[in-house]
Amino acid sequence: MIRALRVPPAARIACAFSLAACTAQFSAPEPRWEPIVVYEGDAPFERVRAGDADPASPGLELVGVDQGGSVVLVRFEGERARSEVLHRQGGEMTGLAIADVDQSELGAEIYAGGVDEGEKGGAVLQIVVTPAGPRVRRLWTGSAYVHAIEPVPPRAVGDPVKLLFTTYAGEVHLLTPSPAGAAWVDRVLHREPASADPEATKLKDAAFLADPAGNPPHE
Repeated sequence: MIRALRVPPAARIACAFSLAACTAQFSAPEPRWEPIVVYEGDAPFERVRAGDADPASPGLELVGVDQGGSVVLVRFEGERARSEVLHRQGGEMTGLAIADVDQSELGAEIYAGGVDEGEKGGAVLQIVVTPAGPRVRRLWTGSAYVHAIEPVPPRAVGDPVKLLFTTYAGEVHLLTPSPAGAAWVDRVLHREPASADPEATKLKDAAFLADPAGNPPHE
């Protein structure tokens, strides 16, 4: 299930008077937020992100991935939410990012990671929302589950945006986009030491910290 919070119409105050009248002594009540269910499926959700996943739709959308392998897009049309299942992977999905990484595509793309089909290893998928429907492409497949995906900002003007992802094999990968249709370049940045405990090597979430000295992002 995906829930969203909204401010009910009754809690929104519009002022049709002049600016002078509006700035008179007036205290607006605290908005009352209410939850609404925008999608309900048959598996728990692992991650939800907001972004401009559909270039043809105004505003931002929600994208979620669940333990059943569904990738769900939620569009908002005024007070109404409309959901669509873009892809069913057939196994748990956890990694999720919405970013403009592929310059051969219009606008931002959806990147989802988890198991490969048939629960054999892991995969990173690119999903592009088009007027003709979603287009799904496998960017990477390997022997381990993909848990987190994050866009890597360019180091300098003109450099490409890249993707960073983590796996349960204890690896941190960097994916660099290639010209349209070509395989993306995969580079392993880090590998955890081997352990008798399979849980000890699982890498999960990843994040970027700003350099306090103001230096550009680096790998």
